[in-house]
This record gives sequence, C-alpha cells and structure tokens, in this order.
Amino acid sequence: MLRLSNFLIASLFILAPTSFAQLGGFGNAITPDPEAVVSVEPENPGPFEKVTITLKSFDFDVDIATISWYANVRELTTGVGKKSITVETGALGTELKIGIYAKTSDNRIYRETVTIRPEKVLLLSETYDGYTPLFYEGAPLQGEGGRVKVVAYPSYRKNGKKVDPATLSYAWFIDDRKNDRLSGYGKQSAIVRHDELNDRTKVKVIVSDTDGSFAGTETITLFPNEIRPLFYKVDPLFGLQLNEAYTRFVEIRGTSKLAFVPYNYAYERGTVSTFAWLLNGLPVEAEGDMRIALIPKENTQGVSTLQVIYTHKNKVLQDGTATIEVSYNTKR
Repeated sequence: MLRLSNFLIASLFILAPTSFAQLGGFGNAITPDPEAVVSVEPENPGPFEKVTITLKSFDFDVDIATISWYANVRELTTGVGKKSITVETGALGTELKIGIYAKTSDNRIYRETVTIRPEKVLLLSETYDGYTPLFYEGAPLQGEGGRVKVVAYPSYRKNGKKVDPATLSYAWFIDDRKNDRLSGYGKQSAIVRHDELNDRTKVKVIVSDTDGSFAGTETITLFPNEIRPLFYKVDPLFGLQLNEAYTRFVEIRGTSKLAFVPYNYAYERGTVSTFAWLLNGLPVEAEGDMRIALIPKENTQGVSTLQVIYTHKNKVLQDGTATIEVSYNTKR
C-alpha cells in the first residue's frame, strides 16, 4: 500500500510541468480584434444633408492606422490617420452603406459597416388655447404661458411603401429634456406649455421604427407672443366689424355695442378666465365676457374711460388691463 502511494505522488509531479507548458502556449496564440467606435453627425440626417463619420478608438491609435472608407462598396479614400470623412445623403429613404477598413500599427484588422438612411420629419405647431373671435380668418398665435400643440409628420418609406405614422414610436424632448409622458408608440402629437420664465421653448422629436431600422429627428423653437387687446364695434345686423380695430379711442353715436378681443390670450370659459368691466372706474354689467352695450343719456356728449381687467387663474403672465376712451354725442 505504501508503494502505491509513492507512485501516485510521483506521477503528479511528472505531469504538472507538461500541463502548465501547454496552457502557456495556448494563451500566447490569442490575438484580440481591435475595438473602436464609429460616430455619425448628425445622428439622424435628412435627405441631401452633409454627414460626418468619425472613427475613434482607445484600443489602437487611429492617427497611425491605415484606414479605408467605402460608400456602397465604392472606395472613397484611403490613408494613414484618415479617421473621418464627410458624405452627402441621397434622396428620402435611400440607403448609404459606409464601409470602414482599418489596419492598425500591429497589423490587426478592424472592419465595420454603417448604414445611413435619410428620413424627414415635419413639425407643425398651433396654439391650443389662444383666443380669436368667431369668423376670424387668421390662426391664433401662441401666448405667454399658453399651450401649443405640436404634430410630427414623418415621411418614412419601407420596402417602397409609406409607413403609417401611427405605427411609429415618438420620443419628445422639451428644452433638451425627454418627456416620458408625451413619448411613446403612436404619440404623433404633443401638447406643450410655454415656460413663463423663458422667452422661447425648444421642442424636439425623434421618430423611429419599432424594430430600430430607421429614425428621424426634427426640432422647432416656439416663441410666445404678448397679449394684444383690441376693441371692435358690433353692428346689429352684421355682427363684429373686424375691418376696423380700436386701441385707445373710439367714437360712438347713440346706443352702441363694443367687443373686447384679447388676441393671444389663453381663454378658458368658467372661473379660470375672468373679465371685469369698468366705466369711469365703476363696475358695469357686460354681455358675457367679451361684449358690452353702451347707452349714453339723450342730448349729452363727452368722453368716458372704459376698462377691461382680464385675469387667468393658472397663468400669471395672462393678466392685464385694456383701456380705451369712448367719445359719445347724442345731441340733436
């Protein structure tokens, strides 16, 4: 029994050096592939737009590597330290395949292909709560602190067919911060509120396919407009006379109606928006929020001061006062 143990111990000592020698030889044969990062700027280009592709690496020195660039298999350029190129995208939906072949100083090979598909996203905005009178032909403008509806219209084509915008994913950014509540599948529009502390609001959207095969982006800058309070005469037969506005002075003869129109005001019916009418400093009854009937006494003339104090419960910058001098003459 003693002799068998001695044999086993001796065998272990004989085999051990051989095993270590084999492991060492196998490890020296491994040559790792070079690692690098390819950046595209802009990240989501549009049609016929200049794009810069750059090769960066912390694994090998790109400044002394021999780098070849290809566009749709056609060689563009080759050179030592040629770490970036600028190309132009094609028409909407066309593919541009950029091939990169780099040989490092220690003869390692790096290969990569980047596919660029130009896409176009159109952003349109309209005020969500801006006030305009009935039958006004123009569009309301965005007011301070008001809400704006921004709609994205992507022009994506896949396999030769236009992609339904409702089947795409939308990531919305307000002043460079992603808004998770507004973002998501099929969320083609976003309601954005102007920041009352800033003179502008930047809205960006990134539209992508659900499988990540393509993406497009667009940015729009929204500028709020100050409230522009105006007065109009109201004709008994033809209604609001939008052909002539009054700001400081209006002349009437006999019983007349005036309408108050606060353009760019975020008007909301009820207790949110309130309008107080004053005539020569005293409260007077109006016809709803926006109209008043003025009835001068017979055989009199003079000038009265008419004021409208408008307030908004939720928007401080929407508060204001409009004043107009009303000249009347009922003398015969």
